Amino acid sequence: MQVLRTLILCSAGLAFAHEVPANLQEIYKSHKAAKCDNLLAKGFSDGSKGTDMGYCSDIDGAIFLHSISKGGAYADMDVDCDGANNSEGGCSNDPSGQAVTAFQNEVKHFGIKDLDANIHPYIVFGNEEHKP
Repeated sequence: MQVLRTLILCSAGLAFAHEVPANLQEIYKSHKAAKCDNLLAKGFSDGSKGTDMGYCSDIDGAIFLHSISKGGAYADMDVDCDGANNSEGGCSNDPSGQAVTAFQNEVKHFGIKDLDANIHPYIVFGNEEHKP
């Protein structure tokens, strides 16, 4: 009985998995084996070793990290919930969230104390000592 209960609970979790949309699957398949023709900046690390990642803009409306030496190897992107309300909403389960961002001085000109990932989705590009 315990095994059956475990199987039911495990299979229930599968029903909540997200499917990748067909258009995103097609972009991934068609570009994965290709080289980057529109390299914006290079010399970045994927976090594991080396610095052969570059910001690529081959896909209209998108910028992504792409391996220069390995063709279609992509780097993962870490989504953080730093800033105001970092323990609320969709950020409530991010144990790495920090209560402030480095953008406080920038956003105060707009009457905002700090970025709130629940309201202001943002991405930080770049590695230390490099401006893409």
